[in-house]
Amino acid sequence: MGNEIKENIVTRVKKELGISDAVDDLALYEFLCKTLIENHPDKYSDREAQKIAEERFKVLSPLRDEFFSYLEMQRASNQLVKTNDTGEASKYESIIKSTSQEIEILKLKDKIKWLEVELKEKNISLEKVRKQYDDLIAQSADIAKENLTDIYKPKKFGNFIGLSATLLTISTFNDKCQSLIASLGVTGKIGNLILIIITVVWLMRLGRNIIVKSFANSIIDKTLMDPDLKVKLHIIKTRGSYPYYYFTESDVVSLVDKQLQKGYLPILFWGAYNTIRRSLVEYLILELEHKHFIERTSNNDLQKIFYIHHERNISDSDYTFDV
Repeated sequence: MGNEIKENIVTRVKKELGISDAVDDLALYEFLCKTLIENHPDKYSDREAQKIAEERFKVLSPLRDEFFSYLEMQRASNQLVKTNDTGEASKYESIIKSTSQEIEILKLKDKIKWLEVELKEKNISLEKVRKQYDDLIAQSADIAKENLTDIYKPKKFGNFIGLSATLLTISTFNDKCQSLIASLGVTGKIGNLILIIITVVWLMRLGRNIIVKSFANSIIDKTLMDPDLKVKLHIIKTRGSYPYYYFTESDVVSLVDKQLQKGYLPILFWGAYNTIRRSLVEYLILELEHKHFIERTSNNDLQKIFYIHHERNISDSDYTFDV
């Protein structure tokens, strides 16, 4: 049985290597390993030569593993190296160790190569997901800003009524339009007064919307561009070997409240103060996420906690220690 296995593996190895002369098993194994190493695809820069070497390597690699198993079986049965022959045993160990190390290095290089390819593909997928995430955050920020700046904007029906009242009010000063206005049931001083009130209210609402939009944008720009933003957010640093930095949703609310309480802004935002404050907070958080200032978010005690990106430059004056 052993001779049949030997005939089989040795014959196949010699045939693959193009050897016809008698050769020692150890010498044949050593030559096989060297040929295997020489035919590793990474040793060639030419693409065509790489393909040829790759096919050759695929044939020789399992052949080497099978031959190695055969030699180990021979050694175990004391047919390859005599136990009392120290020199032969040392020679065998030296050949096996050196060739095994070289082949193991090649295998590890192959593994690294494929892992690098896999990592590259995953990084590409990750970038796509990040891009989608950034796009969604940007869209959400745009929607939040639009909702914020259009709080006082009259609705379509209100615009229709307001514009109609304005045109009718202007027409009251034209004698030729009096009959038309009368046919609509708007007659006398009371009717004219109603038209004037509707017009004034509509124009005030339009003007207020423009002013509020301007102030809201100003608050947003000043807050995001403030060099002391990290200090004003009351950033907290956790204790421990791997500290991280965070601020809470209430910190953003306090920051917005300070901006809204300046001067006559509370009067300007009368009737929608809480809505504007909530919208400003939402928009600022989305913008900080979009700018990658915020790395991740969690919930604690019914409020959100925002962790700052680890690459952000945080100085000692920017934070306080967590208690």
